[in-house]
Amino acid sequence: MGLGSAISVLIFLCVAVIAVIFIKGFGASAPTADGEEARR
Repeated sequence: MGLGSAISVLIFLCVAVIAVIFIKGFGASAPTADGEEARR
């Protein structure tokens, strides 16, 4: 595994974590992300 593979894995993990946070924060609890952000 070279540097490119390591970077690809890191990017994948970052995207996966962001997706989980986004789904927990907006997807299940709020019908629209815009409304949720406006209330904060």
